[in-house]
Parts: sequence; structure tokens; C-alpha cells
Amino acid sequence: MIGEQSPFIMNSPVSKFSMMPFLLSLLLLQGYGCIHHKKEIRVVSPNKANVFSLIERDGRLYYNIHHLGKSIILPSRLGLEFGHSASLSNDLYITSEHHTIVDETWEQPWGEVRKIKNNYRECTVSIETKGNLKHKMRFVVRVYDDGIAFRYQVDSIGDLNKAVISDEITEFNIAENATSWWIKAYQNARYELLYQSTPISEIDTVHTPLTLRLKNGVHISIHEADLKNYSSMQIAGKKTNSLHCDLAPWSDGSKVKTDIPFQTPWRTIKITDTAGELVTSYLNLNCNEPNKLGDVSWVKPSKYVGIWWGMHLGLWTWEAGPRHGATTERSKKYIDFAARNGFDEVLIEGNSAGLTGLFAGDTVTTNFIESTTDFNLNHVQNYALKKGVSIQTYHETSGGTFNYLAQIDPAFQKMKELGVSKVKIGHVGDLLDKKEYHYGQYGVAYFRKVLEKAAEYNIAVNFHEPIKDTGERRTYPNMLTREGARGMEYNAWTIGGNPPQHETILPFTRLLESPMDYTPGIFDLLYENLEPIDAIRFPVTITLYDEGNGYTNPRYKSAESFWQDKPMSQQTILHGNDTTLVWTITENMRPGEWEWGVSIHDIESDNNHLWVPDLLKISNPSVQLSPNGEISGQTKLSIHNTGLNYNKRFSASEGDLNDLGGVIGKNLRVNTTLAKQLALYVVIYSPIQMLSDFVDNYENEPALQFIKDVPTNWDTTIVLNAEIGEYISLVRKDRNSNDWYLGAITNKKNRTFEIDLSFLNANLEYIAEVYADGENADWETTPKDLSLTRVKPGNTYAFSMAKGGGHAVRFRCIE
Repeated sequence: MIGEQSPFIMNSPVSKFSMMPFLLSLLLLQGYGCIHHKKEIRVVSPNKANVFSLIERDGRLYYNIHHLGKSIILPSRLGLEFGHSASLSNDLYITSEHHTIVDETWEQPWGEVRKIKNNYRECTVSIETKGNLKHKMRFVVRVYDDGIAFRYQVDSIGDLNKAVISDEITEFNIAENATSWWIKAYQNARYELLYQSTPISEIDTVHTPLTLRLKNGVHISIHEADLKNYSSMQIAGKKTNSLHCDLAPWSDGSKVKTDIPFQTPWRTIKITDTAGELVTSYLNLNCNEPNKLGDVSWVKPSKYVGIWWGMHLGLWTWEAGPRHGATTERSKKYIDFAARNGFDEVLIEGNSAGLTGLFAGDTVTTNFIESTTDFNLNHVQNYALKKGVSIQTYHETSGGTFNYLAQIDPAFQKMKELGVSKVKIGHVGDLLDKKEYHYGQYGVAYFRKVLEKAAEYNIAVNFHEPIKDTGERRTYPNMLTREGARGMEYNAWTIGGNPPQHETILPFTRLLESPMDYTPGIFDLLYENLEPIDAIRFPVTITLYDEGNGYTNPRYKSAESFWQDKPMSQQTILHGNDTTLVWTITENMRPGEWEWGVSIHDIESDNNHLWVPDLLKISNPSVQLSPNGEISGQTKLSIHNTGLNYNKRFSASEGDLNDLGGVIGKNLRVNTTLAKQLALYVVIYSPIQMLSDFVDNYENEPALQFIKDVPTNWDTTIVLNAEIGEYISLVRKDRNSNDWYLGAITNKKNRTFEIDLSFLNANLEYIAEVYADGENADWETTPKDLSLTRVKPGNTYAFSMAKGGGHAVRFRCIE
């Protein structure tokens, strides 16, 4: 229902009418919820829980927000600043207002829920500047039961037809020094960082969504919606409770370059009474335009395996060569596995001709139409189609947008001709074209252009190294999923990987209304099955010399052995002016070129992970082995004396120095239990879900059955319990059956819960197929201990999770 213009415009002071307080209360309860009194406009949510006030004072605009009668946002400035001294932040006055009510329900073609309610009260406020040279804009605010959204619609800046925005004045003055969860902006890793939790007075400039929790348990998420032709909003801290909109600049320093008229993205503030309600708020999706593509039956959720994990571990390479991953032979093996187990697709990374690796040099030479010589694209896709499977295409742009856009039409046309309907598009690199932020205005426009172009060819998209999600999948349902956070691959790259609490933070931050290609499903959690059985190997001795510095606990790491920590042995102590320690390790290596390095323990700084190449300010050394075992390259590193006498740093005998301080560093691994890997398929939503491990590691594994069963398209989602960074338990109902699935995960703490099963249909019978942490399960010591049982559920269901563990259940309806 769309309301007419509100008759409730009152300009007389309240003091003139003895009945005015009563009338105001009555109007709030029965009217549209929008009141303009003097220089203040108030808009009330349909359920009366949220009140937004727009205030004009001394030519400036402010707003504040109340939730259930308590202040959430204190008076905060609004406005825009432009180049050439033009401003829509000072000398402003309100000229009129218009009000509407919207109450509708719309259906997602795919998603975490089928139907979404869109119910809000809206005011559009017309604003002008004083003086002869008029600037005009409309400020539009929507007040929902679960939050607020507002945007600026600029109609004119004098007689200009173009403008450059130098700053957006939007502030968020939080009513208290709330707890926040955030990742720092303007970092080389873009959004791929571990979340920090601090009071808001301690935050830096951070990405959105920014999640806050007040002392009374109210949760807030600050984000944006319908981001297009504008720069991404970051949030800048001020060492107080005051936060400020920060727009990512162009390389020339400009924030936004725009035609006039224009409108900004929605600035959204979700407000919920629990953490779980944040997860099931769809405010940002509601702020995007409806589906523009019409019939999108060609967009199909799916599950896939991929030639992927081996590259991240260093076993295979993306680029062509002796260890190339994307070969025709290996692709057919993965297709056979997918067909045999009922999976839909096979992602094949690294088959583009000219790809020289993820990180390109000065020039990107990747050809997205031609394939490498050891990969026959037509043959592989035809083989897949005969098996009832399809490949997924991988386009790694290496951040080279000009090269990609020059080839995008023929590349997408070839996909369409082959019957390939999904593409994963990577943008590895600190900046796009080594110049612009992924989330600056150029990046925003680039990602939208690629998405629209894909839709022309009926292709669905999975962006990696993307722009953040602001709900555009409502408008373009071919926007399936994206990366945009630390996913599974970080467990292959970084010592320590993703800690157990990482996945318990994501649902309340990055994952809010935003599917993620997290790529769960690693079964070989400790990396015990990485070595190829038939590999030819040759011994290579690696040596580290420490000339009198007394470093200890050296651990050799190499791409050849998947960057695992391997202790080195002390061979010799040479006496002279300094005591030189000589450490060695002999490794059996496969032919190829392998980067390597050594981590050491510096007792003085208590740094157990000092990387020797960084200490020496050099690149990682590399060693080359020919097919017949000839060794070339670098096999030795020397740390020259830094001026600190060995005997002054340590008092120990010349014995086994392995015991002098430090602990052998952790090896690379996945920091979860196996049950948690399964639960992630329910907790982390994506319409396409990957089985990310080597396919050999799924053979004869009973746990694979859960991944076969779990859907990727849901009818209903209910959060049962949740605490940010601690745990979450939720259930989702399959869109195509009466089955429900439970996913629960925890951080480093073990937990026991009992949940109400009233979500199950009381008129139907169910069997619970349970995948639980075993009695001795522990993410650090026994992560693969898994218990599989079948039980008939009652009115409640009790379960336990081990440290770093999870719990997955299929409540299968017995038809």
C-alpha cells in the first residue's frame, strides 16, 4: 500500500494548544508516523520501535535515532561537500516533505529465504540552500522495524551539470562507547583480514558492515545499500563515540565524479535486540531495486568440486608448466567424481593461455578465449555434459580490468556456446590496474559493468577480490556469491590460518544478507594426505648460518612441502670472534622451482616467527631441480652479526640449542573439527557451495553424505541462538522438500545446547541424521573424531560441540 501526502504538517508551537501532546501521541499511533514541527521531522517505524528525527538547526541538518524510547544515535550531521566551494551542508532550509507507507512481500528466485517482507515508512524532504545561487536536494529516509535507511538525491548545484564530491558529511554519533567488530580499510588485502573487536573509540578507518553491540544488548550494523556509480563508504573513527563517513578516493584524490542530478547509495543502520536478529534482517536487500532481468530460471544454485586446493597448497600451479593443475586429464578425473556423487559442476582454475600466475607483472597477458596447450576446453566440457555435469569457468584478471573488458564479450560468448553458465572472476592484486581501489568509484562501476555484461549472456557470477555486497543480487539475480573476506584458502597460506572464532564472527559482519564463497569442506584437516604417491624426488640440503646472533628454533618452510614448519638440526658450532651456528635440513624434493625460507626465534623480542628473508630484506630464495635431479638456485642463507654478542644474549653450554627458547611453530592446517566443516554448509550461506578438498580425500568418507544432501537454496532461515565471536546455531528449511537442516559452530570453547524443535511440522514425522563432534573431538588434537547417528527427534533436541567444533543435522521428513 502506498500512502498519500500526509495531512499532518504542523508549524505552530506546541505551547499554543493545550491538547497538542495528546494529539501528537494519537497521530503517532494512528497516522503515517511523520510529523513536521517547527524545524524537526520525525518518522516512526510501522511497529513504533524506531523513531528517526531530522533536524534543521542554524542552516545545518542533523538526525538522531531512538529505539524503544532509548537514544541509539545522538544528533549527527548530514550533508555533502563539492569542489569549487559548493556545499550542501551549510545554509540549508527545508522547503517541503512527502510521506509514503510501503507494505509488500517479494520473492527471491534463490536465497536464504523464499519471501521477504518490505514494510517501511518513508519521508522525502526537499531542501535548498539560502542565497541567490540555489543548490537543491531531497533527503529520503525509510524507517523499518529493524532499522533505518537514508540517502541524498541531489537535483541541482547551481547551474552545473557535473560535480566532484570532496566529502560526505554523514556522521554516526553512537549513544555510548559500544563494542564493535571491524576490519581495517585501505589495506593491501582489501577485505581479507581477521576481525578485531574493540570499543568504537578505538577503531581505525574500517570497512562496512560495521557491527556494534550496546550495553543493553541492542545490536547495530552500519552499512550501505544499492551502491552504484559512487564510491564505497568506509567508517572513520575519531577516538570518541563519533563515527564519520569516509569515501574511497580515486587515484587523483577525488572522492566521487558525477553528473547532476544524482543520488547516493542508501546509508543503512540495522537495529535489532539480539545478535541473531541481525542475521535474519533483510533491510539492505529491500533497499535495492527489484529484479531487472525478468526470467532468471537460468540462474541455478549448485554444488561443485574444483581444481583449486592444490594450487593454494603449492602442489600445483595456476600457470602452465610441469606442475600445472588445470590439465585435461585431471579435469576429467574431477568430472568423474562429480558425476559419481551427484555434484553439479567442476571449477577449473588456471586454464587460460597467457596466465603467468595470480600476481601479474607490469602487464597482464592473460587470454580469456584461448586455453593452455595441456587443456582442451571443448573436449572437457563435452565430456562433462555427457556425464550430466558442467565446468565452471575461471577468469583471473590479476586486477587488469582493461585487459579483461577488452575480451569480455568474446569470452562470455564462448561460454554461452559451450553451455557454461557460471564464471568465477578473480581480481588478485592490491589495486585495480595497479592504480584504483577495488572499492573506489572506478571499482564500483567496473564490477557493476561486468555483472550486467554477464547477464546479457545468461551467465551467473562469483566475484573474488570483489567490491563488497550491498544487496545488488535483488536487482541482478545472476550475482550469485563472492569472496570479500578471509576464506578457506588462508588456511593454506598463513601460519595459524583462520582461528576457530573467525567463522563465529562472519555471520554478524561480512555475511549479513551477503552470500560468500567461503569454500568449506576440507576433510584432510591436518594435511596428512598431500604427497603424490608416484612423485620422483631428489635430496637437497638447506643450510642456515647464524654468525653470532644466537637465534634459535629455526624451521624450514617451502612451497614444495606446502609451507609446513620443519625443524632444522644444529650441525656445527664454529669458534672465533663469534659463535656461528650452522643449521641444516635435507629434504627430498620433486623437480621444479621452489620458494623457501626459514623462521627463527628471537629471544630478545620473543618473536618466534621471525622470517629470515624479511630480516635480510630479500625476496624468498628459490631452488630449482631438473627432471634428472640437477640442483641450481639458492640453498643457503646467512645472518651476519648484528653486533650483539652471543654469550651476552644467552648463558648456555654448547649443547643442543633446540631447547633455547621458543616452541616449534604450528604447521599449516585447518583449525576446525570435521563436524564444523559440515556445519559451515548451513551456517555460511551461498547458492553455490564448494567441496574444496582434493577429491581423493572424500573417497570412503561417510561424512560426504551430508554434503550430498545439504541444499543450496532455502525456504526459511531461523537463528536459534547466537553470540558474536562465540557461537551460532541456526536451522534452514529446504525450498524443495519438508527437510530442515541444523548448523551450529563454536569458537575455542566447548558448548552444550538444548533447542526447541517447534519449527518442525507437527503433522509430519522426521528422522534426525546427526553429524556430531565425537566424544574425544578437539580442533587442536583430534579434529577428525566424528560421530554419526540417527535418532527420532522429540520436542527438544540437545547437542554438544567440542572446542573449535560444530554440529550438523538433517531433519529428514519421512514422506
